[in-house]
Amino acid sequence: MAVDDGGRRGVVQFIGEWEDPVARRINPCAIFLRPEGGGVEWIVADHVTLAQG
Repeated sequence: MAVDDGGRRGVVQFIGEWEDPVARRINPCAIFLRPEGGGVEWIVADHVTLAQG
């Protein structure tokens, strides 16, 4: 479980490569989160913005 800088709580699905569609920059260690109980996944490109939840 993790909390992003916006206060959203989610379960870490996996850590992997992600390309920012706007900047066209690849992040090799993006964090993919999903709300507990299901829902829409979101991606956190910078892991230092996460806190353990």
